[in-house]
Amino acid sequence: MAYPIYIVMYYVHLWYNPKHDEQYYLDGIKNTCRYIQRNALQKAFYIYGDRQFVIKHVPECRFSKALPHVRFLPWNLPHKEECDSIEATCQLKFAEYRVGDSWLLPKDYLKVLCRIWMFKVRALVKAADVLITSPSEGHIALIDAAIDDRSHNKVLRILNAEHLKSKPPRLHAQKYHKQPARTWFGREDCMAQPSLNAKYLVVNNYTERFGRKLDSLFNAELIRLAARREPCPCFDEEMVLTRLFNVNKSVSDSIFYNPLYFM
Repeated sequence: MAYPIYIVMYYVHLWYNPKHDEQYYLDGIKNTCRYIQRNALQKAFYIYGDRQFVIKHVPECRFSKALPHVRFLPWNLPHKEECDSIEATCQLKFAEYRVGDSWLLPKDYLKVLCRIWMFKVRALVKAADVLITSPSEGHIALIDAAIDDRSHNKVLRILNAEHLKSKPPRLHAQKYHKQPARTWFGREDCMAQPSLNAKYLVVNNYTERFGRKLDSLFNAELIRLAARREPCPCFDEEMVLTRLFNVNKSVSDSIFYNPLYFM
């Protein structure tokens, strides 16, 4: 019997995205669905989020499945209080939206983006809880909507790795070779740099116990960051995961698979 694997694409459609235009994401989604078909993974592929929008605009994805018994309501995403602590003037990383000489987001838009980012870990846990019904009997990946084939190949290698079938559950992610040269969110006062990339998150041998642990530690770290109430906390899901990886080795060793994969 083949070892079960699951690939879940996380996509939330926005009427405006300051980082990339809509076509960028649609092209990325199309590429993902074609990759899934080329590798005969249709039965393993799900969309968490705005699946109806995806299949309407990307016919190549019509074979995708919705997560059973899961309703996605973007206006009900958690972490409102934490994300509301971000100033509206805090800039998005590498944003191309410009007003005069300033790189700014529309009012309160970062708060919306923040809640979408911060839900990523919980989306992984929710999807795994629904799809993996027997303890330690499946690997699961949560992927962004616009990752390239190089990243797809890395995800597939993790999901199919024989040696991981006997390992305890751990989170697999990519690590930057070096920290980004630009200030985070484009602000001079936002100097905290992430070392982890969250374009894909994979858990081998997922168990509900591991999911609860990952979710609770991620949320606790997010709350600590938000509670600092600095002018621009400069966090997204990558910043929170980076802090979990760097700040406490005992926590890190119980969550992350080492060595991390490099971009």
